[in-house]
Amino acid sequence: MAKLGAGQTPHADTLKADVALARRAPADAIDALRAAQSAADLWLVNFQRGVAYVEARRFPEAIASFDTCVQRGGEATAVFLDDTPSVRYLATLLYWHARAQEELAPLPTIRSPETHVPASPD
Repeated sequence: MAKLGAGQTPHADTLKADVALARRAPADAIDALRAAQSAADLWLVNFQRGVAYVEARRFPEAIASFDTCVQRGGEATAVFLDDTPSVRYLATLLYWHARAQEELAPLPTIRSPETHVPASPD
């Protein structure tokens, strides 16, 4: 079996995280993405970690990861460091970021107006 080079390790960990998320194991995905993050601080790792945090219902951590992605939005245009544009990740980022924020601060419940029942004449 061929060994992965130093530059390939974070991408291998992101694939492990994808598999873990598909298996509904967000904790395993988070572990794989922490390993990827320690090897290289990549935009895609921050994005996937945010998704894994949402799936694990750890919304404050998800928002922090997505905030990092928003601040580094230019990197989303070349996620794979090749000539293929990857701007599509920005649209997905907005969805996941809003989903995490919504879970932290749900919309207020709208109460129905109280109905006034007139007193019956006695």
